[in-house]
Amino acid sequence: MRRLVQVTAVIIGATLGAGVGAQHEQATPVPTLAEQGIELFKQEKYPEAKKALARALAANPADAAAHAYLGLVLLNHDRDADEAAKHVAEAVRLEPACSRYHRWLGAVYSQQAMEAGALSAFGLAKKARAELEKAVELDPKDLAARRSLLQYYLSAPGIAGGSVAKAREQALAMTELDRSEGLLAQARIAEHEKDDQGAERLYRSAIAVDPDQGEAYNQLGYLLLRTKRRDEAVATFRTYIEVSPGQANPHDSLAEALLAQGKVDESIAEYRTALEIDPTFSSSFLGLAQCYQRKEAWAEAQAALERFLELVPEGRRADDARGQIAKVAKKKR
Repeated sequence: MRRLVQVTAVIIGATLGAGVGAQHEQATPVPTLAEQGIELFKQEKYPEAKKALARALAANPADAAAHAYLGLVLLNHDRDADEAAKHVAEAVRLEPACSRYHRWLGAVYSQQAMEAGALSAFGLAKKARAELEKAVELDPKDLAARRSLLQYYLSAPGIAGGSVAKAREQALAMTELDRSEGLLAQARIAEHEKDDQGAERLYRSAIAVDPDQGEAYNQLGYLLLRTKRRDEAVATFRTYIEVSPGQANPHDSLAEALLAQGKVDESIAEYRTALEIDPTFSSSFLGLAQCYQRKEAWAEAQAALERFLELVPEGRRADDARGQIAKVAKKKR
């Protein structure tokens, strides 16, 4: 799956009290409920994290970190952007100088804008931009904030603050902070401007600077796939898997390229591998549905689409999935 914007989980450490035992040895501090919830979030144990963070807020409603991470659970696992927005906005209110809370709130507003109608989407997009710009203002060295803001400038219409020139400003600042990240940012702008040769050159330069940076392989692979260089795309995604072991997205990306080659069974195998790694990786269910429809395995296609809807019940992709289910149901008759 091509993912350009990503919310990064950061564990908030704290040292809380210490007991005194024999020989004056200090006991290991017991993590608070909030710290337990944050650690569970890091481990992608979302239901357990949600319970721990909810208990933490019941004990201390003014815990900004608990609000922020509960918001991330609601966004990433429950797919409930509206509830996520309430909690991350509260975290921002409680700690207005925290850059990453503003960045996360910008991501939530962006998700809400994607799911909203035209009138609401405009206002949410402006709120997302304001939060992302505030995150960069508070921490100019936050590459994740600059990356998200750059993508906003490229994706949004001019009336909502979109601007290629402003995106280039972010890319230049990112290059000064981290050359590999900056080259990736420049490549995204080149693609946006339909300069495929320039984008490919920049992606390959980013890989040369940091051969272990998986995202460069992912973006290069999709550029190759889009320009019908399918064999090269497959090879690039296989390298992506090598440099990013244990992640679902590389297998999902490879599956998409294999399907484009017409290798349906191999594609199914890769989608299944992605789901073994992360059973909630929703896009792989959409990919499986495509594969099964190619094989005219209508029951399997419907099951994959229904599982996707369990994970993503709202939004445009959910509407598309429901439309596909209706078509598949007719084929089953």
